[in-house]
Parts: sequence; structure tokens; C-alpha cells
Amino acid sequence: MDIPLNARVRCRDGEAGRSTCLILNPIDQRATHVVVANRRDDRDDHLVPIDRVRAVGDDGIALDCTLAELDALPRFTETRFVRHLEPHVAIENYYWMPYVSPETVTAAEYVERVPAGELAVHRGMPVRATDGDAGSVSELIVDQGGHVTHIVLRAGHLFGKHDVAIPLSAVATVGSDAVVLKLDRAGVEALPHVPVKRWWA
Repeated sequence: MDIPLNARVRCRDGEAGRSTCLILNPIDQRATHVVVANRRDDRDDHLVPIDRVRAVGDDGIALDCTLAELDALPRFTETRFVRHLEPHVAIENYYWMPYVSPETVTAAEYVERVPAGELAVHRGMPVRATDGDAGSVSELIVDQGGHVTHIVLRAGHLFGKHDVAIPLSAVATVGSDAVVLKLDRAGVEALPHVPVKRWWA
């Protein structure tokens, strides 16, 4: 089963939004959740257990739940408002030197609520070979048992892009900011290219 990222997602009773990332357990290499974001607000997103994915096809991902049930699932992106002091410069007179006084500023921070011990893989996440950048994550291929078998890498330049299926055995680590391979770039290019129909792009 190919789990596409940035794909349309439907519930039993209507359009839900799009898939933004996949949550993986790095120990047993299983996909545990897919994150579904609202069409109108990317930060209105929810962690959907992978067993709620009913089907994946040319028209996107179908979930085995209603829109109300989706909305009741745990939020993925949490908004926190943090207050901190920031220097404030003011000039009372054109000829006077400016003086600085502390000013309280409230700023929004967006935090991904990744389940403990698991990793979030986003579409577009950099993929690094042993000798440099190799491309970016496009999709993940998951078997019927929920195990991730391949990472589909988008490689090449603007007019020569192609997709390569990287077996998970060739992945050294999956971190919070990149996927690191055991292969060099020549080894990546030697892997079979796979045709991917991007109907959601």
C-alpha cells in the first residue's frame, strides 16, 4: 500500500482534507498514524491511526470514520503562546540617545505532538546519501502488516526529476529533520526508478 503525502483524504461522509505526514515507530518500522490536515487550515490537523485507513487509490486516501470522528481524534499541531521580554528602544527627543526598556511580547509557537518514541516523516523531507543530498521524501510504501518497506525518493533536477524506491534496509537513520541513507548518490541512482502518478499535486 502506497501512503501518499499531500494527498486528498475522504471520510465516509465527505472530504476531510489532505495527508501531511506519516508517523513511524523506528524500532519495528511500522507506520502507526497518518496526519490529516483540514483543507482550510494546515494547523487544524489530527493523528489518525493507520488502521483507520480503509483504502488508497487514484482519488486519494479513504478513512473508515466520519468527519465528526476525525475531529475527535488527538490534534497533531499544538499552538502555544509564549511570553518573553524583548528590548524596546524609544527616543523621547531627537537629540537624546535612545534608551532601552523591557517589553513583554507574546508569540505563537507551533509544536508537533509526535507520540513518544516515534518519528514524523513529511513530504519534502531531505534525504541524504553518504556523499551528500540525494533528494526528498515523496511517498512511503507500507505492506499489509503496516510495516514501511520503501521510501519513495524524489530525485533529480527541475526538468529531470524521477522517483526511486529506497528499501528500508538502505536507510541508516530517520531523524526529525532528514532521512539518512547507507548508500552514496551513485548507489541511489542505480536503484530502479518507479513511476508515480501524482494526481494530488
